[in-house]
Amino acid sequence: MAETTVHVKGLREAQRAFKRLDVDAAADLKAELVALAEPVALEARERLARYAGIKLGTIKAKSRMGVAVAQQGARKVTGRRPDFGALQMTEGFLPAAAHQAPLVQAGVERLLDHLIAKDF
Repeated sequence: MAETTVHVKGLREAQRAFKRLDVDAAADLKAELVALAEPVALEARERLARYAGIKLGTIKAKSRMGVAVAQQGARKVTGRRPDFGALQMTEGFLPAAAHQAPLVQAGVERLLDHLIAKDF
């Protein structure tokens, strides 16, 4: 499983900065986190394009105050490929996340540095 850890120097300052976010700043932060996740979603779509039956348009970058890539849409279970979810994870999502991890980590670090340095 691909994991990315972001180490925050000045954790207290980061926590204070998150608490002081107003609604507009929080929306901007969420939009920037989604933008950081977009290359992962794009690569996952490219890796999974060769499989029939997958709806590539349902793979999207999302943020709930974190960076995430999710597949959402109408679920259709046919029973013809019971391992399809696992296949998508092992062939698409996890390799894409591992490949893009340095880019995402650097982007989150820049974003946190900017957030902490910004005077609210």
